[in-house]
Amino acid sequence: CFMRLDFTAVPVIIGPQIEVHFTSASAGYIQTPGMDGQTPYPYNMDSWVDVNVPEHHVVMITFSHLDVHDNCGDDAVFLYTGGRNPENMAWELCSGEYRPLNFLLDTRRFSVHFTSDETESFSGFKLLFSFHNHTAVPQRLSEGTWNCSVPYFSNFQQHFRCDLDQDCAGAEDETDCPYTSEACGPGFISLGDGCYKLMMQEIVVSWTDASTKCQLAGGYLVSLNTREEWHNVTRLLGRLNVFVGLTAVDPLLPH
Repeated sequence: CFMRLDFTAVPVIIGPQIEVHFTSASAGYIQTPGMDGQTPYPYNMDSWVDVNVPEHHVVMITFSHLDVHDNCGDDAVFLYTGGRNPENMAWELCSGEYRPLNFLLDTRRFSVHFTSDETESFSGFKLLFSFHNHTAVPQRLSEGTWNCSVPYFSNFQQHFRCDLDQDCAGAEDETDCPYTSEACGPGFISLGDGCYKLMMQEIVVSWTDASTKCQLAGGYLVSLNTREEWHNVTRLLGRLNVFVGLTAVDPLLPH
């Protein structure tokens, strides 16, 4: 007596995976599937990517886009160095948590783990990475900016975007942007016939104090008198929360 058994191997169904793309031998990016800044990522993801770092090199990492759940318990990006074990986890990132804009890792391998649940999804993340020889490592200065006045700046320039925020000590990251011009110079925004400068404040200031600060810097507090000026400034500021102050022409009139 014998039994004949015919069977077909059924492949394991693999769900959506995060993507890794190399743009050169020393740089690339990792992102959620089809990340375009708008399309939501799939539900119930549990995906890993491992990247080996060349010997005698460090890796520079930047999250150029991070839009996941505010609660890391729902959706999150995990960054590991040297292995996938819990003790190797360097960062757990979600939209509601602080994250460094740019940072360096001295490791032979880093791993990215992304998880999402079955509830709300967002536009995902994009992580840029680049490898740098120990003889040409990007240097962060004591005040938090980077030294970009080096011959190898082009090797890590992709980590700094045009965002009105000076990442380089010499403003090299803001010198060739759509809103800059030779007439206005680095650090200024060219709008129509005027040159504007965005002055970030960590404290609330009055209109009078803001006006005085601008005058001390050799300018004037902006007056959005035309539709074009309003459109340009609000477009540049993007999704920031902006408080617009008004003042009367005659200081004796009620405000």
